[in-house]
Amino acid sequence: MTTAEPPSLSANRLPVEITQIVGEVLKLRRIQHGATAEVVEVRSRRGLFIVKRATRQPFQDWLGREYRVLGMLARSGLPIPQAYLYLERPAASGRSHWLVTERLPGRPLR
Repeated sequence: MTTAEPPSLSANRLPVEITQIVGEVLKLRRIQHGATAEVVEVRSRRGLFIVKRATRQPFQDWLGREYRVLGMLARSGLPIPQAYLYLERPAASGRSHWLVTERLPGRPLR
């Protein structure tokens, strides 16, 4: 069975749980480095955030693992982004898994 591709991320397509964290979206910019998930940078009055959405396995599971690992590393003293939310949601094209983190300054390693 083939499923349709989910629509691209936009401010009005973010789940309410995410908008409760980031607040009103002032700017949303797609980041090209996401090879396993769609990745956007969200700018709001509350700051800069990274939002990732995975719609296929095994990438959906990887987002959950990334959330748990970031939580464990938060106690290490290393400069890692704060993980705010991991969310699984039903979608027309299947399940969508979401991760919201703080956006740290710097360049991606890819």
